[in-house]
Amino acid sequence: MLSIGISDWGVRMDKKLIALAVTIVIIAAGLAAALVLTQGPAEPTVRVGFIAGDIHHLPYAVANDLEIGDGTSMFKIQGLNVTGKAYANGGAIMQTGFKNKEIDIAYLGAAPAISQHLNLGKSSIDTVIVAQVNEEGSLLVADPTIDSASDLVGKRVATPGPATIQYLLLKMYLNASGINPSDVDIIDLGAGLMRTYMEKSLTDSDHISAFIVWEPVGADVVEAGVGHVLATSHDIWPHHPCCVIAVDRSFAEANPNIVKKFLSAHKDAIDWINAAEESSTSAEYAQLITTAKDFTAKNDSVVGSALTRVSYSYNLTEIFNDSVITFTENLIAFGIVQEVALTSNGNTYSSIEDFAEKYVDDQYL
Repeated sequence: MLSIGISDWGVRMDKKLIALAVTIVIIAAGLAAALVLTQGPAEPTVRVGFIAGDIHHLPYAVANDLEIGDGTSMFKIQGLNVTGKAYANGGAIMQTGFKNKEIDIAYLGAAPAISQHLNLGKSSIDTVIVAQVNEEGSLLVADPTIDSASDLVGKRVATPGPATIQYLLLKMYLNASGINPSDVDIIDLGAGLMRTYMEKSLTDSDHISAFIVWEPVGADVVEAGVGHVLATSHDIWPHHPCCVIAVDRSFAEANPNIVKKFLSAHKDAIDWINAAEESSTSAEYAQLITTAKDFTAKNDSVVGSALTRVSYSYNLTEIFNDSVITFTENLIAFGIVQEVALTSNGNTYSSIEDFAEKYVDDQYL
C-alpha cells in the first residue's frame, strides 16, 4: 500500500511540475511578445557607398553624426539603420559596389555614375540619380616647376581614374588651353598617393608634375607647400555639378519610402552644413570642422580651406539636367563613353537627351 501511495504522489508532482513549466513558457512568450511590441518593427537597413576621405561626401558624415543630432543621427530620426562602405573612387562604387550588389545607395561623382551606367549597361548596373550632393570642389595642383597649362606638355599628370569627373575636368582644361590631351602623360593614381608622388624628386620616374583631385586632398598638398593651385574646377567649369546620390533602381522601386526617408536626412544634412557655414565663429561651424576632420583625416586648416571651394546642394534642377547632357556629350567626345552605349547591353536610350531625362529621377526628393 505504501508503494502505491508514493507512486500516486509522484504522478501528482510530475503533473504539477509540467503545469508549472507550461505556465513559465507562456509567461515568457507573453513577455517577449510585449517587448517586441514595445520596441516596434526593426529599422530598415540601407547599405551606403561613398568615397573615402572625400569632403564632397560630407553630408553623409553629417547625417550619420550623433553629436550633430544630439545623440540621434539624422538617419535614425528618419527611422533608418545605415551602414557605410568606403571605396577608392566613383568607378569602384559602380563597378564593384552596385554591380556586385554590395550597396543600395551611393554618393559618387556624376561622371562615373553616367559613364559606368552607360558602358556596362542596365543589364549589369541599373542605377538612377535621385539627388545632387555638391557643385565644384576639385583642384588641379602643380609642383613648383609648372606655372601654366602649356608647362604640362610632356609631363606626368595624375587623375583618380578615367571614370571620374576629375579626369573629365582635366581634359576640358587642356582642350580649353589649346593643348592636345595626348601630349600630356595622364596616369591613374589613388588620391591618397598623390602627395607622396609629387614629393618625389623631379628626377624620380614616379614623380608627378600635377594632379587633379577632389578636396581636401588638393588643399592638403597646397597647405603643406608641396604644390600650388594651377586651377580650380570653378575655373574650368563654373558651378559644375559634381557628386550625386545614385540608387539601385530595383531597390528604389521596391522601397520608395526608404529612399525618400534617406533623402530627407540628406536634405537636412545639407541644410545644416549651409547654415553652419554662415558663421565661422558659431558652435555649429566648429562641429562642422570636427566632423569634416574625422571624416577626411585632415586638419582644421585643410578642411577649412577645402570647404570654401565646395558648394552643397541637393536639388535636381533644370540646370542640373542640362549639365547631365553636357557631361554625357563630353564623355562621348573624349572617348570615355562610346555613343553606341546608349543602345547596348540593355540600354534603350534614343538620344543623349532621352538618357538624361530617364536617368535623373526627382520623385524621391
